[in-house]
Amino acid sequence: ARQAYDIGMKGINKGHAIGELAKYLGILDKQIMTTGNYRNDAEMLRAGLGVTVTPDLVQGDYFIAPQEGVLGGEVLADFLVKYFSSKK
Repeated sequence: ARQAYDIGMKGINKGHAIGELAKYLGILDKQIMTTGNYRNDAEMLRAGLGVTVTPDLVQGDYFIAPQEGVLGGEVLADFLVKYFSSKK
């Protein structure tokens, strides 16, 4: 079984970091796309436009079907590069 742990101050998590990054960049947090696959990513997926490969563990706005030996973030990045390259 896979496990993930984030150790930090109460109220400080990946979602909080996305919010702070958005403020620093002067953009809305929903203009940031995030990808995560485990419970420690839950707040981050709610802070940005969330994409998950494990909707049974963590909810996102979108779902990417897992691929053998490839992380969800890699699948998302590959899709986005191909998608936006075809729009030129």
